[in-house]
Amino acid sequence: PIYEGDRVLPVLETPLESDLDVRIQRAGWMKVDVDGRELQVRAAGETVADSLAGAGISLTGLDYTVPGLEEPMPESGEIQVIRVEEKVQVELEPVPFETVYQPLDTLELDSIQVVDSGTYGVLQNRVRIRLEDGKEVSRTVDEARVVVEPKPRRLGYGTKIVVRTLSTSYGTIEYWRAIPIYATSYSPCNLGVPYCGERTASGKSVQRGIVGVIRSWYNLMRGWPVFIPDYGPGTIEDIGAGIAGRDWIDLGFTDENFEPWHQWTTLYFLTPVPPLDSIPWILP
Repeated sequence: PIYEGDRVLPVLETPLESDLDVRIQRAGWMKVDVDGRELQVRAAGETVADSLAGAGISLTGLDYTVPGLEEPMPESGEIQVIRVEEKVQVELEPVPFETVYQPLDTLELDSIQVVDSGTYGVLQNRVRIRLEDGKEVSRTVDEARVVVEPKPRRLGYGTKIVVRTLSTSYGTIEYWRAIPIYATSYSPCNLGVPYCGERTASGKSVQRGIVGVIRSWYNLMRGWPVFIPDYGPGTIEDIGAGIAGRDWIDLGFTDENFEPWHQWTTLYFLTPVPPLDSIPWILP
């Protein structure tokens, strides 16, 4: 008898002739997980591909099987067919704009003015999405190109210097710049470290009138005269550690006259105005 799924070679419709050799390959049961269903079928074949063909189950495009098509039929008879679909879609995302600065001689020092607010650009991504049995398993960008260039935001910074005067307990001062600042204090044996040190970065001794700043300021402002209310006049002569996110200064004292400072104040830059090419128009 010939059962469903049995493979006969030559085919059953072959006319009978002398010396005709007939080969019958008996089919076995397979359990195929395909298209969201579990099929119980009989088919004959030595490999997974042969067995699926015998059962009338076809693969197209990128479809694949577990075990692979060229693998021998597993003893369990279980085969999983994974349907693969790829689609391409276009996705857009914003491209951030840069901020550039330009000097404005009509704007007072330490003032900022928006010259151009800037606009975002547009990046177009050609995305290939791979689906296996209807579920997304990967997403890759085949091509990415900027279709709209971002336009930078332009901020103007003031370079106009205005000299002003201020009456203080130390007399009238003349200044060309004033900024809010956070002030702390130090002395030779109040450095925040377990040792004493009297010398500053400029080589002078720590005492009242010595002002420490962060290194980037010191490199630009060494020796500049300044004034701090309730402290008095001083010059920038030392480097301090600074406080992150704050404009900061450290006020020098001797150990005998040390005063603890932890407060906001104003730092006045006294005349004469330094050469224009040495002035940091935007404080680092």
